Amino acid sequence: AGHGPPVLCEAARRGQVELGKAAVANGASVNERDDGGTTALIHAAAGTSLTTIDVLLAAGADVNARNREGETALMRAVSKKRSAIASRLIAAHADVTAVTASGMSALRAALKTCDSEGVAALVAAGAVPQPSDNRDAATRCNPATLSALRLDARSIAVADDEGRTVVWHAADQGNSDTVKALIALNATAVDSADLARETPLMRAAARGKS
Repeated sequence: AGHGPPVLCEAARRGQVELGKAAVANGASVNERDDGGTTALIHAAAGTSLTTIDVLLAAGADVNARNREGETALMRAVSKKRSAIASRLIAAHADVTAVTASGMSALRAALKTCDSEGVAALVAAGAVPQPSDNRDAATRCNPATLSALRLDARSIAVADDEGRTVVWHAADQGNSDTVKALIALNATAVDSADLARETPLMRAAARGKS
């Protein structure tokens, strides 16, 4: 301790599979943390080596361990668009509903990068999109990511504190393909006005994005 990061953490961070295997074989604690409280599995989740993930899990790595920010390996994987690794962690019973103190979840992390594969895997495993997640997808991502959220007519009609639905927000950003996809699921959403009595069509026209 105090002489640099644990060997296993460094091996995982660098994707050095053989070094990681040797560290485990030599008795390295698979859940040992570096100075940031990050485990080898969390480091490995940012990489591309499924073998490293498998080695760590087989050695007993805690799939739901968190670093000092409350981030889990699953959150790290989807934030880096590592869909295959995310799926492997989910299969190992990673908690898809975990949330950090700042409100970050794996689903929100996936939406930040508009990772449609990651979003689909999380939703299939039980992650429940919140209205803010739907809004973020509608304003920032493509229809494929929005589709991965499995929105239905009811969720599309949910409005925020200002009475604005995901269709309103998508229209505000000029995301015409997303607006079309949402209207296909809930045709009445296009007429849903906010508290200022502004509909999605009116908003798009006002922003010059009709």
